[in-house]
Amino acid sequence: MKRRIYLYLYLSIFLLPLTLFSASIFDMLPENLSNVNHKSINTHSAIAGKNYLAFYFVSLNNPAANEFTSKLLKFYQTKAKEAKVEIILVSFDEDQATFQKNLKNSSIPWYIIPFNSQAKKTISSYYGIVKSPHLMVFNADGKLVTNQNHKKI
Repeated sequence: MKRRIYLYLYLSIFLLPLTLFSASIFDMLPENLSNVNHKSINTHSAIAGKNYLAFYFVSLNNPAANEFTSKLLKFYQTKAKEAKVEIILVSFDEDQATFQKNLKNSSIPWYIIPFNSQAKKTISSYYGIVKSPHLMVFNADGKLVTNQNHKKI
Protein backbone atom coordinates (compact mmCIF):
# COMPACT_ATOMS: atom_id res chain seq x y z
CA MET A 1 0.00 0.00 0.00
CA LYS A 2 2.81 2.41 0.90
CA ARG A 3 4.54 1.62 -2.39
CA ARG A 4 1.43 2.61 -4.33
CA ILE A 5 1.24 5.89 -2.48
CA TYR A 6 4.92 6.59 -3.07
CA LEU A 7 4.56 5.67 -6.71
CA TYR A 8 1.55 7.95 -7.06
CA LEU A 9 3.40 10.81 -5.37
CA TYR A 10 6.47 10.24 -7.53
CA LEU A 11 4.40 10.29 -10.72
CA SER A 12 2.45 13.33 -9.58
CA ILE A 13 5.47 15.34 -8.54
CA PHE A 14 8.05 14.40 -11.14
CA LEU A 15 6.47 12.95 -14.25
CA LEU A 16 3.12 14.69 -14.59
CA PRO A 17 4.64 18.18 -14.87
CA LEU A 18 6.76 16.96 -17.78
CA THR A 19 3.63 16.44 -19.84
CA LEU A 20 2.74 20.08 -19.28
CA PHE A 21 5.97 21.14 -20.97
CA SER A 22 5.72 18.78 -23.92
CA ALA A 23 2.63 20.22 -25.53
CA SER A 24 2.59 19.89 -29.27
CA ILE A 25 2.28 22.96 -31.46
CA PHE A 26 -0.58 21.14 -33.18
CA ASP A 27 -2.51 21.01 -29.91
CA MET A 28 -2.21 24.78 -29.57
CA LEU A 29 -3.70 25.66 -32.94
CA PRO A 30 -7.23 27.01 -33.24
CA GLU A 31 -9.90 24.90 -34.92
CA ASN A 32 -10.04 27.31 -37.86
CA LEU A 33 -7.70 29.72 -39.59
CA SER A 34 -8.68 32.49 -41.95
CA ASN A 35 -7.21 34.14 -45.01
CA VAL A 36 -6.85 37.74 -46.10
CA ASN A 37 -10.46 37.72 -47.34
CA HIS A 38 -11.71 36.50 -43.94
CA LYS A 39 -12.62 33.09 -45.37
CA SER A 40 -12.43 30.46 -42.64
CA ILE A 41 -10.73 27.11 -43.23
CA ASN A 42 -10.30 24.11 -40.98
CA THR A 43 -6.77 24.18 -39.57
CA HIS A 44 -6.12 20.47 -40.11
CA SER A 45 -7.17 20.80 -43.76
CA ALA A 46 -4.92 23.82 -44.23
CA ILE A 47 -1.80 22.08 -42.94
CA ALA A 48 -2.46 18.53 -44.14
CA GLY A 49 0.41 17.04 -46.13
CA LYS A 50 2.88 19.80 -45.24
CA ASN A 51 6.49 19.00 -44.33
CA TYR A 52 6.93 22.26 -42.46
CA LEU A 53 4.72 24.72 -40.65
CA ALA A 54 6.04 28.24 -40.13
CA PHE A 55 4.58 30.83 -37.80
CA TYR A 56 5.36 34.41 -38.64
CA PHE A 57 4.71 36.77 -35.72
CA VAL A 58 4.62 40.30 -37.08
CA SER A 59 3.02 43.69 -36.98
CA LEU A 60 2.39 44.35 -40.65
CA ASN A 61 3.16 48.06 -40.33
CA ASN A 62 6.49 47.45 -38.58
CA PRO A 63 9.19 49.03 -40.81
CA ALA A 64 11.79 46.64 -39.39
CA ALA A 65 9.75 43.71 -40.71
CA ASN A 66 9.13 44.97 -44.24
CA GLU A 67 12.33 43.60 -45.78
CA PHE A 68 11.99 40.16 -44.24
CA THR A 69 8.26 40.01 -45.02
CA SER A 70 9.11 40.65 -48.69
CA LYS A 71 11.71 37.86 -48.67
CA LEU A 72 9.33 35.48 -46.94
CA LEU A 73 6.61 36.32 -49.45
CA LYS A 74 8.99 35.63 -52.35
CA PHE A 75 10.02 32.32 -50.78
CA TYR A 76 6.38 31.36 -50.33
CA GLN A 77 5.53 32.18 -53.94
CA THR A 78 8.52 30.35 -55.44
CA LYS A 79 9.54 27.52 -53.10
CA ALA A 80 6.86 26.75 -50.52
CA LYS A 81 4.73 24.49 -52.68
CA GLU A 82 7.70 22.33 -53.68
CA ALA A 83 9.03 22.20 -50.12
CA LYS A 84 5.52 21.63 -48.71
CA VAL A 85 5.71 24.58 -46.35
CA GLU A 86 2.72 26.43 -44.96
CA ILE A 87 3.11 29.82 -43.30
CA ILE A 88 0.69 31.06 -40.70
CA LEU A 89 0.61 34.74 -39.79
CA VAL A 90 0.23 35.67 -36.15
CA SER A 91 -0.52 39.37 -35.77
CA PHE A 92 1.40 41.46 -33.29
CA ASP A 93 -0.57 44.57 -34.27
CA GLU A 94 -1.78 46.77 -31.41
CA ASP A 95 -5.48 46.12 -31.92
CA GLN A 96 -7.86 44.42 -34.31
CA ALA A 97 -8.70 47.61 -36.22
CA THR A 98 -5.01 48.24 -36.93
CA PHE A 99 -4.55 44.61 -37.91
CA GLN A 100 -7.51 44.73 -40.33
CA LYS A 101 -6.22 47.95 -41.89
CA ASN A 102 -2.71 46.55 -42.29
CA LEU A 103 -4.06 43.28 -43.66
CA LYS A 104 -6.18 45.10 -46.22
CA ASN A 105 -3.08 46.91 -47.48
CA SER A 106 -0.96 43.76 -47.70
CA SER A 107 -0.62 41.07 -50.32
CA ILE A 108 0.04 38.15 -48.03
CA PRO A 109 -1.33 34.79 -49.15
CA TRP A 110 -0.81 33.04 -45.81
CA TYR A 111 -3.32 31.66 -43.39
CA ILE A 112 -3.93 33.75 -40.31
CA ILE A 113 -4.64 32.88 -36.71
CA PRO A 114 -7.71 34.99 -35.84
CA PHE A 115 -6.70 38.18 -34.03
CA ASN A 116 -8.53 37.48 -30.75
CA SER A 117 -7.80 33.75 -30.74
CA GLN A 118 -6.60 32.18 -27.51
CA ALA A 119 -4.19 30.15 -29.68
CA LYS A 120 -2.27 33.31 -30.52
CA LYS A 121 -1.76 34.06 -26.84
CA THR A 122 -0.97 30.44 -25.96
CA ILE A 123 1.67 29.96 -28.67
CA SER A 124 3.43 33.28 -28.12
CA SER A 125 3.44 32.76 -24.36
CA TYR A 126 4.57 29.12 -24.52
CA TYR A 127 7.50 29.95 -26.81
CA GLY A 128 8.32 33.28 -25.14
CA ILE A 129 7.69 35.47 -28.17
CA VAL A 130 7.43 39.11 -27.17
CA LYS A 131 8.73 41.05 -30.17
CA SER A 132 8.15 40.99 -33.87
CA PRO A 133 9.14 40.01 -36.42
CA HIS A 134 9.69 36.47 -35.24
CA LEU A 135 9.71 33.24 -37.26
CA MET A 136 9.24 29.74 -35.89
CA VAL A 137 9.36 26.66 -38.12
CA PHE A 138 8.20 23.19 -37.12
CA ASN A 139 8.56 19.93 -39.02
CA ALA A 140 5.65 17.57 -39.70
CA ASP A 141 6.24 15.83 -36.36
CA GLY A 142 5.84 19.10 -34.46
CA LYS A 143 9.55 19.41 -33.67
CA LEU A 144 10.81 22.99 -33.54
CA VAL A 145 13.33 23.43 -36.38
CA THR A 146 14.08 27.13 -36.04
CA ASN A 147 13.05 29.88 -33.68
CA GLN A 148 14.45 33.21 -34.89
CA ASN A 149 13.79 36.42 -33.02
CA HIS A 150 13.52 39.88 -34.45
CA LYS A 151 17.25 40.54 -34.31
CA LYS A 152 18.21 37.45 -36.30
CA ILE A 153 15.65 37.76 -39.06
